[in-house]
Amino acid sequence: MSLVCPLLITIATGDTRLQSAAPQDLSIQDSIPRRAGERVILFNKRLEADWVVALTNLPYEETRPKIRDLIDQAFGIASENEIKARVDVNRPFERRPQEPLFGDGAIDFHAIGAPVSEGREWRIQTKPYNKSWRNNYSQSGWRIIDGGRLFAKACSLIVVSRIDRSREWVVMHPGIPLPFTASGETRLVTDSEIKVIERLLTNEGQPTTRYFVVPDRYFSTNALVEVMTAITNAAKELP
Repeated sequence: MSLVCPLLITIATGDTRLQSAAPQDLSIQDSIPRRAGERVILFNKRLEADWVVALTNLPYEETRPKIRDLIDQAFGIASENEIKARVDVNRPFERRPQEPLFGDGAIDFHAIGAPVSEGREWRIQTKPYNKSWRNNYSQSGWRIIDGGRLFAKACSLIVVSRIDRSREWVVMHPGIPLPFTASGETRLVTDSEIKVIERLLTNEGQPTTRYFVVPDRYFSTNALVEVMTAITNAAKELP
């Protein structure tokens, strides 16, 4: 069953469904998803997701090479590297979502009591895809994070986000088109990226997996802490 169909997930605000929408039903000027026939992942039925986080009980050492190969097959890889980071208790914790989400190696989980001293992740930047003649293209960033170092349990976090760079006709409110174009960037996640995670789960016999959707806009100061707490609690429940 596709993860983009209605599916129970847990986020900080409680149980909800992972939802998607056709781009023409949303107030985004980005034409790439429409042209590519993609569906956009939503948060709370109305905001485009800036990040999708998957927590799975597959160990990091198994998850990293397998999803790395799937990402390469789907989009191609422009760059990749492993990042390690040690917790600095004097470093201020940024409570609003930003890159890299949860900090390098997700060491920001220490701020909510996770037993992490050093984080580890494999970070991948894809090659451009969904390319068109206007030099429009998509590029997604992937992070495979060692959950064992965060939660003292064999598991992984997969974090994905995408940026579309496109040149679009300028539209003035309320929907009046203007006779010139402008370049812009749109952050989102679509079913194209989610299908890569689906392939991993299918290949591995559907391991236990929980999903979290993180938007950027209008996210309250403490909401990121609530998401991290929900992920930590879900990790405790993993078999």
